[in-house]
Order: sequence, then structure tokens, then C-alpha cells
Amino acid sequence: MKITAAKFTLALKNQFNISYYSRNSTPAVLVKAEDENNIKGYGEASLPQYMKENRESVLNFLNGIEAGDIPGFDALKEYLNILSSHAGDNRAALASVDIALHDYLGKKLNKPVRDFYDVVYKGGVSTSYTIGLDSPDMIERKIKDAAGFDVYKIKLGKDHDYNKEIIRIIRRLTDKPLYVDLNQAWEGLEDLSSENGKLGINFFREFLAWLEENNVILVEQPAPAGEDKVVELLKGSSSIPIIADESVKSLEDVEKVAPFYDGFNLKLMKCGGIYSTFKLIESAKSMNKKIMLGCMTETSCGISAALQLAPLADYIDLDGNLLINNDPFVGLEFSNGKFLLKNLPGLGISPVENLF
Repeated sequence: MKITAAKFTLALKNQFNISYYSRNSTPAVLVKAEDENNIKGYGEASLPQYMKENRESVLNFLNGIEAGDIPGFDALKEYLNILSSHAGDNRAALASVDIALHDYLGKKLNKPVRDFYDVVYKGGVSTSYTIGLDSPDMIERKIKDAAGFDVYKIKLGKDHDYNKEIIRIIRRLTDKPLYVDLNQAWEGLEDLSSENGKLGINFFREFLAWLEENNVILVEQPAPAGEDKVVELLKGSSSIPIIADESVKSLEDVEKVAPFYDGFNLKLMKCGGIYSTFKLIESAKSMNKKIMLGCMTETSCGISAALQLAPLADYIDLDGNLLINNDPFVGLEFSNGKFLLKNLPGLGISPVENLF
């Protein structure tokens, strides 16, 4: 099995702004796995700046691995378990190999990747659409442009007055349900009073209740990763599920922060690919936790990979390929706010040109 990689830059349609950075593009590495019979599988590593990885670290990881013959799914799982045990923080690099080998094996055995996991689809998959931090005019424009989606994911930041203004702007335009992603913006949750200029926990509890009144149906990662215990202080202020994102990358993370959250946002790029994410879903469900299946800004390759597990999730946020204007893969069909997965081998995607 030959593994080939190529650097790629994902160009965003709009500047992407969250609570602690902005970007207009996302570096990535595209991967091809090919056997002696010319059967090819494709994968990717998407590398937003908050990840510890970069293109050089991914390429170094890929240069250090060997993939032999993968005759079936048991062999693939065995190989990925071994590879994962040596991957360390190279989660996106691991994901790129995992995705490519799943795509390869599906094509080799002439079956969709989801069949390996006994996942059954009952129609299209609806996704939320992400609205980043922006000016009032841009937020209004983005909401109008995304009228075909049933749910919007709204990025909020550290300016709490403007956070409320964003929600009010959206509520003047639509009453559709919202996910709110705080990206670790709520600092000071451990402060029990509002003395010395600090907002105090009551402010955040009241803000959460106000979000619920405005049909916000979940909140992601309010506190900085590593300060997860303070999220307990928000419990009881509303019935909105609080979902961990940046705090969760591995099974150890899930077990560590499970007491503080109602669910987890699992992304292939931070969890290590399809197989690792499937195992995390099983673990989270055994704890009666909600599952959000999320993504970075990614190509149709990465999104198609995540969609193989979509029926196992409670919330779907897989709009990464819809946020870029230079998707190098085709085959993933999207219409009226829904992905429509065809019954094709592998991931059902192919490159638009010779990328390697």
C-alpha cells in the first residue's frame, strides 16, 4: 500500500471569526492510499490554528508509517489500533490515514463505508449552518443567504452585550432553533460574586436562561478547556444541553469531563478518524451523553467520512465543505439543507483533478 500526500489550502467564502481568532483560509494535507491494483482511497487532515498540528508535522507522521495489505475490516481496525497507539497528538494526521483507508477498503469490497459500522440511513442528513462572529450587516446577510437550513450555529464571543445583539438580530429574521458556540469565551465562571469588576457566576447563569428563552437549543464549550469543572456551576439555570468541544479529543478526555457536560462534539480531525470517533460515540452513549457530530472547515472528503456515522448522532454540524470555495472533491450531493448519500463504494467521492 502506497501512501501519498499533498499540501492544500482551503479558501473560505467568508472570513471566519470566533471568540479568539479569525482566518480566511485553512491549511490542509490531502492523502491518497493506493494498492498495486490501482484501487485508491482518499483522506485529509484539516489544520485550523488551534490544533497542535501543522502540515509539516502531518507529512512527517505520514513519512514514518507503513500500511501493508488491508484485506478486510478486521485487518483495518487492527492496523488503526496499532497506528493510534503511536500517534500521540497527531490526531488529524491519524484521521487522514484512517479516512483514506476506509475509502480504499470500501472501494475494494464494493460497499459504502457506513456498512462496516451497520449504519442505516433513512433519507437525507440535515446539518446546521455556521454563522461566525461578524458585523450586524454581515450576520443579517449570512442568515438570509442560508435560508434553506433548519438550524443555525451561532458563534459568540467575549463581548456579552454584542452577543445579545447578535441573537436579537437573528431573532428579527427567523425563529429557527439555534446552536450557540462560545469557543471557551466565558472566563470567570469560578467567581461566585461580581466584586472587583468580575461578572460572577450569576451573570452567566442568567445569560444561559436568556438564551433558552430565545430558542437556543444547545451551548458548546462555554469555559476554557482544562477548566471544565466550573461548568457544573451553570447546571440548573436552564434545560439547554451544554456540549464539550475543545475539551474532548480522546476516550480519556471523555471519561475525565463527562461529569460536567451533557454531551460531546466529536470531530474526526481531533478524534483521529472514523474508527476512533465511532468508539468515542459508543463510549459516550454508554454514559447517556448527547452526541454532536462536528467538523473543521474541510473538503467533501472529510465531510463524507463524518457523514458515514451521522445517524448515530443527536446533533449534526457538518457544513465544513459548504464554507469553502475550492473543494477539490466531487460526489457529495447537497440540497435544501440536507446531504444526500448515494449507495456508492467507499466515501462516494472522487478528486476533481490530479491532486497528487
